[in-house]
Amino acid sequence: MVLIVSKGGINKVTELHRKNHFVPQFYLKKWSSDGHKIWGYKLLVPHQNVPLWKLYSIKSIAYHSHLYTVQFDDGESDEFERWIEKEFETPAEEAITKVISGRRLYPEDWEKLIKFAAAQSMRTPARLQKELERMKNEMPRILDTTLQNVVKALEEGSIPKSLSNTSDDGIEYLPINISKEPSTEPGKALLKVETLVGRSAWLYEVKHILTKTIKVLLNYKWSIMHPAHGVKWITSDDPVIPLNYYGKGSYNYGGGWGRKGSQILLPLSPQHMLYIQVGEKSPPRIDLSYERSIELLDIIAKHADRHIFATEPIEEIENIRPRIVDPEAYKDEKKVWARWHEEQSSAEKKYVSKTKDKKPNDL
Repeated sequence: MVLIVSKGGINKVTELHRKNHFVPQFYLKKWSSDGHKIWGYKLLVPHQNVPLWKLYSIKSIAYHSHLYTVQFDDGESDEFERWIEKEFETPAEEAITKVISGRRLYPEDWEKLIKFAAAQSMRTPARLQKELERMKNEMPRILDTTLQNVVKALEEGSIPKSLSNTSDDGIEYLPINISKEPSTEPGKALLKVETLVGRSAWLYEVKHILTKTIKVLLNYKWSIMHPAHGVKWITSDDPVIPLNYYGKGSYNYGGGWGRKGSQILLPLSPQHMLYIQVGEKSPPRIDLSYERSIELLDIIAKHADRHIFATEPIEEIENIRPRIVDPEAYKDEKKVWARWHEEQSSAEKKYVSKTKDKKPNDL
């Protein structure tokens, strides 16, 4: 048992969520025949003897230890993991059950499905890598804006919101440290702004998007796509697909939430796919041709990061998405995730709560 902390103070003694499933277990169970195991196809393996398809325990797949754990000054917190579960996973579970059973969906059901898709698109390791690359390029601009806000707030005798940690959009995760240093000019001082592009910055971005930007998705009319007879949807460890589709065989995965013409797809079960084409009106139910169904299977498989999941082994997947056999790459990736929590926590300790309790005169 461990102490769980949150930005609001304490708390209670409970078990810290160490195994952070970035694809929910209840979701993967939709492709399981017994509710416990699922057929998986690994895209990076250490040697040729690894079976193409294998039954994996749902509990032991699509997770990383401490993927979402946050380092605060008074301990570690799984607040983010619990927030995702409460606000997005649990509500969606009932809505997905209604989809699969063919029951009528009300506006609140659609909202739950849409919010689940938004959260799922943001929380995977594949998205983590993309966001870190983007933040590395954009962080100088963000820090410059932060510094300007700090100077303005201090001139007015107040503390900027980024120091007070009172926001509800994830600012508590943003690793910004603001300090005052001596200046070579008499009577003046230098303000120094530092940040860390890593886990905490990513979680800040995810929570900000899921509390602010997500609103644009709720304005669209979504559909449920059904494959042709004899075809079953597959899914993956990066199941939400932001698709720009230009014609058969011509597409990319650079679609955006507010980009007209972009398509967003999320398999919900072997027979159901959540779907929207931005800027277009679609009926609540779409029944696809066999040709289009097969094409979407290719698109889903090629978007996977490290795993493809299905109700049963599919021989064609080996041709659609050949796996990579590379012992060194496999070993290196395992090392990265084995060191993930320790390295991130060590780096985050420099930033956690450094400025949240400061007064204007402290800077």
